[in-house]
Amino acid sequence: MGAHDQVEERVVTTIVDERAPVPPLEPQLERLLAWRPPVTAETLAYAVILLAAFALRFWDLGARAMHHDESLHATYSWYLYDGRGYEHHPLMHGPLLFHLMALVYLLFGVSDATARFVPAAFGTAMVLLPLLLRPWLGRLGALAAAALLAFSPTLLYFSRFVGAGAQDILVAVGMLLIVAGIWRYRATGADRWLYLVAGGLALGFTTKEVTYMLAAVLVLYLNGALAAELAARPSPEQARGAVHRWLTLGLMPVAWVVALVWPWFPGLRRRFGGEELPRSGALLIVVGTLAAPFFAAGVEVPLGRVGVRMAAPAPIDGWTNEQFWGALTIGVLVALSAYVGLGWDRRRWLVCAAIFWGLSIPLFTTFFTNPEGVATGIWGSLDYWLQQQDVRRGTQPVFYYLVLTPVYEYLTLGLALVGVISRALRSGWDTAAAALAAVVLLLVGAVVGDGAHLSLVFVVPALLAVTYALRADPFRQFLVFWLGAMLLGLSAAGEKMPWLAVHFALPLALLAALTLAEAAGAVRGLTPKAWVRPVLAGAAVGWCAMAWALLSDRLSWANAALVVTLLVSAAALVVAALGRRAWVAPAAAALWLGLFGPLSVRTAVVAAFAHGDIPVEMLVYTQTTPELHAIQRRIEEYARRSGLGTNLPITVDSTEAFTWPWAWYLRDYRNVSYPDLTAYRANPSLVQSLPAGGVLLAEYANADVGVMRPDLYGPGIPYKHRWWFPEEYRSTTTANFFRWLRDPAYWKLWGNYFLHRIPPAPLGSIDAVAYFPVEAGANPVQAMPPQPRTEADGRLVAGGSGIGAGFLRRPAGLTVDRDGNVYVADSLNHRVQKYGPDGRYLATLGGPQQFREPWGVAVDRDGTIYVADTWNHRIQKFDRAFRLLAIWGSPVRQVGLPNPDSLELYGPRAIAIDGEGNLWVTDTGNNRVLKFSPDGQPLGSFGGPGNGPGQFQEPVGIAIAPNGDILVTDTWNGRVQRFDAAFGYKGEFRVEGWEDRGAENKPYLAVGSDGSVYVTVPNAGAVLVYAPDGRLLGALRVADASPGGGTRPLGVAAGPGGVLWVSDGAAGTITRLLVRHP
Repeated sequence: MGAHDQVEERVVTTIVDERAPVPPLEPQLERLLAWRPPVTAETLAYAVILLAAFALRFWDLGARAMHHDESLHATYSWYLYDGRGYEHHPLMHGPLLFHLMALVYLLFGVSDATARFVPAAFGTAMVLLPLLLRPWLGRLGALAAAALLAFSPTLLYFSRFVGAGAQDILVAVGMLLIVAGIWRYRATGADRWLYLVAGGLALGFTTKEVTYMLAAVLVLYLNGALAAELAARPSPEQARGAVHRWLTLGLMPVAWVVALVWPWFPGLRRRFGGEELPRSGALLIVVGTLAAPFFAAGVEVPLGRVGVRMAAPAPIDGWTNEQFWGALTIGVLVALSAYVGLGWDRRRWLVCAAIFWGLSIPLFTTFFTNPEGVATGIWGSLDYWLQQQDVRRGTQPVFYYLVLTPVYEYLTLGLALVGVISRALRSGWDTAAAALAAVVLLLVGAVVGDGAHLSLVFVVPALLAVTYALRADPFRQFLVFWLGAMLLGLSAAGEKMPWLAVHFALPLALLAALTLAEAAGAVRGLTPKAWVRPVLAGAAVGWCAMAWALLSDRLSWANAALVVTLLVSAAALVVAALGRRAWVAPAAAALWLGLFGPLSVRTAVVAAFAHGDIPVEMLVYTQTTPELHAIQRRIEEYARRSGLGTNLPITVDSTEAFTWPWAWYLRDYRNVSYPDLTAYRANPSLVQSLPAGGVLLAEYANADVGVMRPDLYGPGIPYKHRWWFPEEYRSTTTANFFRWLRDPAYWKLWGNYFLHRIPPAPLGSIDAVAYFPVEAGANPVQAMPPQPRTEADGRLVAGGSGIGAGFLRRPAGLTVDRDGNVYVADSLNHRVQKYGPDGRYLATLGGPQQFREPWGVAVDRDGTIYVADTWNHRIQKFDRAFRLLAIWGSPVRQVGLPNPDSLELYGPRAIAIDGEGNLWVTDTGNNRVLKFSPDGQPLGSFGGPGNGPGQFQEPVGIAIAPNGDILVTDTWNGRVQRFDAAFGYKGEFRVEGWEDRGAENKPYLAVGSDGSVYVTVPNAGAVLVYAPDGRLLGALRVADASPGGGTRPLGVAAGPGGVLWVSDGAAGTITRLLVRHP
């Protein structure tokens, strides 16, 4: 018998019978009031963890922009608080969160911060719940679990989130209560733990539909536990032998039936050795009978297969089939549940039912003001959820959670895996073989399934094998079953979202805590001298490896350090599990914690605070950008200055669901409308109905609507409404996954993401334009173009940060025509601007209605202008009078497919024109260079992803040398490649400083008349100068002209007479330098 088994038996035999007569209430109350928590090291540790959890969850809650889902929950809760009522609809899941948020508004006021109080409070309370599982986790295990829950990146992020993720936090708290109730009741038989289970179920079902899956997991586990208990009753001496295991296996399909019919079959009770149903059976009845009515809508699946249409008329006049079958199924399930529950134990079941339905019905009906809530809650919740599985919102691959979870929960995932493996290895040859079989099944599933749903077929037997391998450790067995079943169910489901990772983070934290508790327990009986030094050494080595990985600029070595340290610590833990050296386990655990502990805390803090609304985090998914806060402040300022206040007319384009989160931010304004402006573009007469003196917020494609009313609106202010993480992993297959494992470039790519959150591709976005009234003082449109200025060192600086004529926002690529005029891709103002040789503003080409973040521009010898319209994924051609001549290119049909068509572009960044007038375009997202004739006919496609000669990873800048050679900045490979005029590879030279894969780090290059190469290094604020043979000659610094300091040179262009123009993306300027060719 293992140490863990002894602990569990001791729990069962030593906890007092909690069903003893209850003492009078008055002495109990007196004792409660007189109780003072003992001041011990353990209680102080819990206090510190609780305070840390509270601070992390409540600090600066209102800073992040409201996510689309957050604004829905916040607004409808505000309606309830404001007296407008609330009607449950499954679209936004259960009613509990809305009622709690309305209560918070009543107590603390209405704001972005208070809207997030409820998940923050539940996330804080969660860290103390492992105390209920202390008999199974142990003292140190419960403390470790509290700490792991407090600092879990996933749990922390969604504890500060009020959308669907907040509901998952509430469900997780409910699940912890249920788990504690189940294990406490199995150990003691005390009624109150049954009542806790009923309350936890009510919390879950009134919060979110993922509870259906959790309830199914509990029922399956309790069915298996009941089968094991029934198998042990006839012959207790065989309870741990092969006979018991075979009996358990045979009873599993019918154990639940035994529980249902137990009260009415005395012979059955005698057969299984007792009058009282085993405690697992009692729990099975409570969970099953309370949850069963909520599964009523599942009848639609078999009915649909036999041709019953739910919308068709039913046999009862005025009813549809859905109403008829819904009422019938719910009625039957309620009656059967009551019959079984009352037959089992009238008093206890009635109390459980009163708790469950006494919480559920008032919430679904909004305290009986919405009687239809009974139907939308019991039937509609599952009905809607089943429909959404075909919608496949999120369109994530089946392996989505296997990508997401290790990125954030690597600390607990590693500890959990080591604990499971070590436990299986030390329990016997059969359990070790079962664990090995599980690994083989998972590998076969990965190969055969190739990232599709077929692979899940192999997960089921693998999960059963692991469950068997842990038969000697029931609590860990339950946690693994819970984790594996949820991973299987959520991966098979059509809708996959990052907040559902909460349901993996929770059991992983508990499993990791068990591993840490066992590692700490290994030092019992050893002298401090025998284990203190190895533990300190392990922690120091792990911490040093972590620090090197974070600080090293040699990422391949940093990756190697992480992997080696990981393997060493994992192997050491397994060796310790086999009993080789008692000190090895704590030393290995210290090594692991030293390596991944600080890293995990950093991951959690950065995700929650630094990147809360920046989708370089996979947890963020699709997020409202911080730019909405700036637009909101401008609206508030204009409302104040104009005297209109909350009567200010505001028109919000409802295209692309732009209503949200504006409905939340503009909740106090009385004159807000949400038309679809697409119709206004098609029917210009509608534009005349726009109110005077108001604000217009238009989706980017409908920006023309504001331009059509120059009498009402000033120049538009472009901004990003929503943005999202680039999901490059979607196209992963088993074959290319194993190929990437052998490719150092991919190790570096994902190492950069894991350590520094540099995404593998640019962020996606949906943009908008804000228009303010012409007379609006809040509209930051500069009246006159800025005048160029000459710095003391002779540099000429033109432009300046802003949106007016001559002002620039993140100027990118630029070019110089034969007359010395400069054309600048003014990317964030969605236009191209022209300046004279002296830096004076001359003209503007385009705007939000013409371009979407243009990054590149080129002018041929005749003055024809070509623009890389980057995020419209096309090239546009204009004559010298800015008249449009041609457009070619379209978005790729599917990102990641090899060899896209030459006219399928993905974020083209730069254009160069050769001596024959042909265009060379860097098709950045497709990792290639394209050649076009002047009228847009494809003439060639060169390159492809990779790090070999002629291959690219994020090609950006391109230039033609005087001898006709073509040079390309191969950014993520850290080099400039040189090709001949037919694009034959000639050589390359390295460039230091391009390691950052951020969206702003896009280097360009230019070639002087003597062949010198000028290359920008945006993050270093420098322009490097290379000789034609690739020797580094020196560096040029761009003048710092940004108000907040800093410089980010992006575009560079060589002009006549030794002139070099450089665009500064941070300062919003262009700078003219006079260079001397060496």
